[in-house]
Amino acid sequence: MISRWAQEAIKWYVPFVEGHAIIYHGHQDADDHSECGPIVFCCPKAAQMLLHHYRNTIPATAEWELKTGKELVLWMGEEGPRVYYFYFCDPLDRTLLRFSGVTAPAVRDVLLKRRRLDRYLENADRIFPIIERPSDDY
Repeated sequence: MISRWAQEAIKWYVPFVEGHAIIYHGHQDADDHSECGPIVFCCPKAAQMLLHHYRNTIPATAEWELKTGKELVLWMGEEGPRVYYFYFCDPLDRTLLRFSGVTAPAVRDVLLKRRRLDRYLENADRIFPIIERPSDDY
């Protein structure tokens, strides 16, 4: 169990636009928002790696904040998001990122770091850097 002091110190890196966390829309049906949830990064390095290779993933106007796990859990409330989408450093290859949605109730333990994101590696998408190829045009 993590102490209350440690829970306060745990930080996640979250992008905001106009005061609202950026939401990942994990659904096909325009009327079903049950799979929508905030985008959360494990650290600023993960955000930097993603934006270096995929500049348009997060709007350039985004403001970034470090949030505690406790703050992010409070967003859930009674009718808040039930899934959070995490970009996190690949523990097997630090040059890669992973992306995974984690649903309630397990997401609470992830946000409070009682459960490691590594646990979701099997189902996480691997984010590879874009490698620019030389043009064939002369």
